[in-house]
Amino acid sequence: MIEDEFLRNLAWEINEQSARQCREVADEVAKATGRPRFVAGAIGPLTVSLSNSPDADDAGFRVATFDQVKTAYAEEVRALMAGGVDLLLVETIFDSLNAKAALVAIREVFDAEGRELPVMISAAVGRGGETMISAQTIEAFWIAVEHVKPIAVGLNCSLGPDLMYPFLEELAEKANVAVSCYPNAGCQIRCRRRALTWACGHGALPGRVCRGRAHQYCGRLLRQHSGAHCGHRQGSRGQGSARLDGASCRTRRERVKA
Repeated sequence: MIEDEFLRNLAWEINEQSARQCREVADEVAKATGRPRFVAGAIGPLTVSLSNSPDADDAGFRVATFDQVKTAYAEEVRALMAGGVDLLLVETIFDSLNAKAALVAIREVFDAEGRELPVMISAAVGRGGETMISAQTIEAFWIAVEHVKPIAVGLNCSLGPDLMYPFLEELAEKANVAVSCYPNAGCQIRCRRRALTWACGHGALPGRVCRGRAHQYCGRLLRQHSGAHCGHRQGSRGQGSARLDGASCRTRRERVKA
């Protein structure tokens, strides 16, 4: 994917234009409601892994180098910033080395641009509490990214809301920043008059169920940020504090208004 000439040539346009469209809609809604809306530039995990070999007979083989992945991320970051995002979200991390490449790219772009944006980091975990491919525990993952000083660190997608909570609780105990959670990364959509929900292969759950679980988690944790992917709903940063409305660069106009 990284060396695909067709997609590489479209990378800037896809990221910059989607961010710009989200920016325009967020500003429209903010003006109409009197409440600010923030646009997060979502930076996903890629389809390649820097930690694992796809060849069972050659454990040392990698389909991409760290520098190649970092370069791809840097272009994405620059395009998202050009499109007007308010913060960057490194998300659905299944390989912490890929995430490291993204975070290094972000730092280099910040230095080159002479300006910085807030950064959020969100990982996906397996049943043992490890990031899915690089096999780091939750605590090890936090130690690996703590130096970035993100405004929030958390978990998304993964196991669904119920099985995710113990790992979210552990992260909240270890991290000294706000903790984010969006257990279902998919948006509810209408297809042939039926409501369908993507749930990362772990069984579809209605949005209201995932939203209810997230609110329960917020009540249990002392410091938290209950987020929403694709602009589902806003979350809170604890009792009495301001809400943060989020929208990824794939957000539709009506979801931002929600």
